[in-house]
Amino acid sequence: MNTTFVHILLSFVIVFASIRGAFVYHLGFPAYTTYTISALMLLGLGVFSLLGLVTSKLDVALVLFKNAVILNVIFFVFFVFSSLLIAVGSGVSASSLLSMLYFFLIFPTVFVFLRFDDELLTKIVYIITFITVVGVYYFFNLGISAGDWAARMDAIREAHSILRPGEFQYSRLGQNILPFGYSGSHTDTANILVMCGIFFLTKFFICTHGIKSLLYVTCYFVILSATFLTGSAANVLVLLFMSIVSLFYYIQRSPTTMLVSLFLFVTLFFLTASVIVSMDLTELFKLAYVFGKFNPETMNEALWASLDAQSIKESMISIFFGFGETLNSPLILAEVAFVSLLSRFGLLSFITLMVIGFAPIYYFFVFRLNRNRRIEFLKRNSTKNLTAHFIQDSRAQKFRLFYIAMPALAGFLTLIHYGSVFRITSIGLFCILLSIFLKEYLKAHKSLESYPLEKPSNLMSMQN
Repeated sequence: MNTTFVHILLSFVIVFASIRGAFVYHLGFPAYTTYTISALMLLGLGVFSLLGLVTSKLDVALVLFKNAVILNVIFFVFFVFSSLLIAVGSGVSASSLLSMLYFFLIFPTVFVFLRFDDELLTKIVYIITFITVVGVYYFFNLGISAGDWAARMDAIREAHSILRPGEFQYSRLGQNILPFGYSGSHTDTANILVMCGIFFLTKFFICTHGIKSLLYVTCYFVILSATFLTGSAANVLVLLFMSIVSLFYYIQRSPTTMLVSLFLFVTLFFLTASVIVSMDLTELFKLAYVFGKFNPETMNEALWASLDAQSIKESMISIFFGFGETLNSPLILAEVAFVSLLSRFGLLSFITLMVIGFAPIYYFFVFRLNRNRRIEFLKRNSTKNLTAHFIQDSRAQKFRLFYIAMPALAGFLTLIHYGSVFRITSIGLFCILLSIFLKEYLKAHKSLESYPLEKPSNLMSMQN
């Protein structure tokens, strides 16, 4: 597929939205203007994509995902009119509601990205990863090299005031000031790193070239170290969990290769991390300060706020119909984003968002089901050679499909805490990763369809 100027322009919109802070901090772009323009560009891309979606034909294999996206847009219309009615009827501003409505317009962009070249989509992820990682290490260095505590705080305050004027906030664990990256928030930055980290890890598992695979796994450990530095415990937990799931799935392919890979992992982790901390291995263990957040004695009690039975009872109206902020529902204060989204948008809209976000799981199991049906059919009606060829080919496709699904799933799973994946800086990247998976699924689905479930007389031509 040829890459056109339009493709490059739309790619810039996604990249700019994710790394806009770098333009603000290093190039002097005005913060509020830059952030507003990036949000409008992303929304404009969503509207443009929606118009193309409703007027074009789509592969039947993605009909569920398409219907979920269209239904999500219908909920957008509902929330717009309801927000305006609430604003007029109660005399309050609807800006807090309207600010969340890009949730409903961004997902049609996935269908535009399906027309992009695979290499271009991958380059988008590479650029976002590189700039985000540089931002983490830049502000980490700023927080440790400015002298005493007061000097360090002044440096951090000045840097943050450039990224987010008038909204100075910082997080720390003990004496460790958590680097907030170019997004101005350590949780938002960590969310990007989670998706990018799993992306490079899955590239490592899929890659068949030795030197290239080493490069991928090295990048993964650099990103992993950067995620530790942000101190975002929930994002670190998701990154580690998805990494472990990926490792265990890899065991099924080759236990011997797995042992070699594990040894490689440990070696490269210490090598990469020791370089980051200037070869002083005693400093390496300080990167683990993020795990202090998992200590039950020091864990923030706000994490479990509004999750008791009384809060759920008082929030029942918002659970079914949404508008939790307007109704002052207790669940809207929950730090678990899955819960707050349910109260904010209501049950039907919440289910639609979940169908979109967890679509890779559904399509992976659809592929497995169709694969198993064809294997049983071929065993009954075909030659052993054809059956063996199909099993081998489809096993490789299932392997790739599983790993390509992981980055998008990792991003959506970070909704266990806050909702950074729905920030302007993350949502475009998430859609890119979702489109990468769906492109791979369409290829795998097309390959399965080349082995139709037909009578043996119609199958003879394939055997020849």
